[in-house]
Amino acid sequence: IGGLFAGIGGSVVLSPEAGVLALVAGGLALAMVRALAMRKIGGQTGDVCGAGQVMAETAMLAVYAAAVAFR
Repeated sequence: IGGLFAGIGGSVVLSPEAGVLALVAGGLALAMVRALAMRKIGGQTGDVCGAGQVMAETAMLAVYAAAVAFR
């Protein structure tokens, strides 16, 4: 839910494209963490959940930083 609000906020402040791209980047980062956890430890733990949140947030912030830099 927090990621969705961050995407909507980015759409309002920067551009709709940046908001959508940030949501996609966050989702892909989360999917990659999940796939790695499933392959390496066979499931999810609280640490994996936290790592997924940090990776998704970092990916979204990277998209927003690029959007501001290339504005």
